[in-house]
Amino acid sequence: MAPVAIIQDLGESQRLLESVVHNANDAILITEAEPLDAPGPRIVYANPAFTRMTGYSLQDVLGKSPRLLQGVLSGSEAPARIRAALGAWKSIEIELVNYRKDGKPFWVQLSIFPVPNGRGWYTHWVSVQREITKRKESEETATELRVTALQNEALNAEIAERKLIQAELTRVAFHDSLTALPNRTYFMHSLRALITRVRDEDQHHACVLYIDLDQFKGINDTLGHHVGDLLLNETAQRLRRCTKDANILARLGGDEFAVLLENIEDSNQILLTANHMLDAIRGPVVLMGTKLRVTASIGICFVDQPSLAAEDVLRDADLAMYAAKRKGGALCVVYNEGMHAAALAELQIKLQLAQALDQEEFEVYYQPFVDTRTGMIHGMEALIRWNHPTRGLLTPHAFIPIAEDTGLIVELGLWILRQACKDFLIIRQVSKQELCLSVNVSSRQLEEPRFLPCLETLLSETGMDAELLMLEITESVLLKEAGSVGEVLQSIRRLGVKIAFDDFGVGYSSLNYLRKFPIDTLKIDQSFVRVMGHDPVTASIIETIIKLAQTLGIAVSAEGIETEAEAEALQSYGCSRVQGYLYSGPVPLYGLIEMLSSPNPAALWRKF
Repeated sequence: MAPVAIIQDLGESQRLLESVVHNANDAILITEAEPLDAPGPRIVYANPAFTRMTGYSLQDVLGKSPRLLQGVLSGSEAPARIRAALGAWKSIEIELVNYRKDGKPFWVQLSIFPVPNGRGWYTHWVSVQREITKRKESEETATELRVTALQNEALNAEIAERKLIQAELTRVAFHDSLTALPNRTYFMHSLRALITRVRDEDQHHACVLYIDLDQFKGINDTLGHHVGDLLLNETAQRLRRCTKDANILARLGGDEFAVLLENIEDSNQILLTANHMLDAIRGPVVLMGTKLRVTASIGICFVDQPSLAAEDVLRDADLAMYAAKRKGGALCVVYNEGMHAAALAELQIKLQLAQALDQEEFEVYYQPFVDTRTGMIHGMEALIRWNHPTRGLLTPHAFIPIAEDTGLIVELGLWILRQACKDFLIIRQVSKQELCLSVNVSSRQLEEPRFLPCLETLLSETGMDAELLMLEITESVLLKEAGSVGEVLQSIRRLGVKIAFDDFGVGYSSLNYLRKFPIDTLKIDQSFVRVMGHDPVTASIIETIIKLAQTLGIAVSAEGIETEAEAEALQSYGCSRVQGYLYSGPVPLYGLIEMLSSPNPAALWRKF
């Protein structure tokens, strides 16, 4: 055995170590020991293997941190572990992704250890990097192969079950679970395909019918969801009998259905089909021992513009359906361009209404009540106006129905009441007469639990005499559940506030209301007043209403008076309290004050 040579010359030892480092196959970096925080320790040496591995020359990296090798794929965990080890002055061995000078990532096995000087102080770090990209790729490939093998094994075992599941999923995905009809997804897919065919075939005629039950919510709320589901199933069956196999009938959701009609010969065919559906739905149905008669509204939109998307066609059919509902329901309406413009205008009003209150864009106008015998004003009705920033002065018809739908009517109604009561105090200061103030109140307001407390507070805060305030309610309020409505109206009367039944003669106008509810005044609707001059029956009805009210101790007023003949006829029947454009339309506060300040208000009729 040859003797082991011992190198005693330190210079020779250093030369040999340098040769080993310089000729090593692994990349070797030597850095200063500190700083450990950004930008990190500076590189003071890199061997040729480092240049071959990374593409960086020694001149490229001298004075820079090894962190220049890291990138997105390096992640955060490995660099964090390295920094933790360096912070504790401990060695570490780790695998991570580094980047070459040309930006390509590669895997390395990295070993870092601290180097002390002769006094034991750590002065440098030495890192040794060995590229392991091929090993990592082999490991990943092996893993992928194992995963693929397992997946194939699982798929082979479940393929029969998957076919059954796929069939069920397809059925569920494209059909309504309650009625077994195709659902919205299937309908829209079919409509898109149809639009493509229309685009390719000039003579292809088709349309969409959008169907919605008129009374479904009330039935659902009063009789329960089970009865509602039975009704939807019955409706689906009736509609199915009205459609051919070639057409598509779908339930879109809730009580909404849609039919896709193709190969239409003429528009009469569509109307016949739609009316056949209306008749089928209208037929009586007995559910859980309850006999029901339900109607529907249908909107029709032709698929005659290949530029339209399926969503646009369905939206337009929906707009036509709502137009049918606004006309009273139980009929069909064909879409026209004006409906889209009206819907956009309504949406704008919805968006702007809430801001309008905050920005004080509303104003109260007043229409006088006139005594036909003296021509003097003895009261006024408060009517809201919206000073819209771009559309000018808007009357209630333009926004009150929308406020009702959104619930903003509660806040808006309280604002009208408060402002009208404040104005009334000013009006009484300039008037020499005993006046009364009338304000309209909606059913949504009376359903609001805080309405009564707010009304009581409002009377106290404004100093309004409750005996001089009258709240006008419409028949829609009285059609609510009698007990709750009666309690609210009785509470209002206990405050001293009077109640008027507005628009009497419209709708059911049951005389039973006069017995059930604490009503102080009946207002005869203007639709009666307009025709009484040439319709003796209407004139007799008005005269009878006035006499009946007087017998019951209920005051009577009439609205919509436009001619002297109408005023004289009403006075002869016993109704002398009227309002209408014969005297004055709604006027701003200053106009009303000018009338009341004048010794001859009639001279100012129709001035404002």
